[in-house]
Amino acid sequence: MEDLVRLVYASEATFSGNSAAQGIELEVGRILSESRRNNARAQVGGVLYYGNGYFFQCLEGERDAVVQTYQRICTDPRHKNAKILLKGFTKRRLFQDWSMKYLPAEKNLRDFLAQHGLSEFSPFSYDREMVGRLLIFFQQTKESGELAEHSTEHSPAATSTPTKPGWRRLFNR
Repeated sequence: MEDLVRLVYASEATFSGNSAAQGIELEVGRILSESRRNNARAQVGGVLYYGNGYFFQCLEGERDAVVQTYQRICTDPRHKNAKILLKGFTKRRLFQDWSMKYLPAEKNLRDFLAQHGLSEFSPFSYDREMVGRLLIFFQQTKESGELAEHSTEHSPAATSTPTKPGWRRLFNR
């Protein structure tokens, strides 16, 4: 796939969520259902995390499909203040088998954040390196089901460049 891209963004939820102890938030469940259906059709995959009122999502797939998906998210009234944290071309998907995997708030993520000196999930404040580490954490959690060693050796941030929104320039060569 020549135009395989990865786009990572954060946004704020426009709804008030419930705590993880109460199960998956109703609106997040709706978003997941729609995402899985739409993404499977568009061959877009990735991971979604919702916590502390924020969405953190990685979208992977063909360039035009990812751009269209992100544009749809930006107009979704359940999201506000969407910001691209990382984007770029890639040779392989981190989340190959996921049309859209949801990772609920869990102790492992809290432990991971604490290891990096963070007390709460706040994706707008993360630099490229932290975004890359978080993606590796999600990928390794997917693969092992447990917290794994987190290396930045093959960090997704290494070849991605943060950008300002601009659909025509989103993935210029």
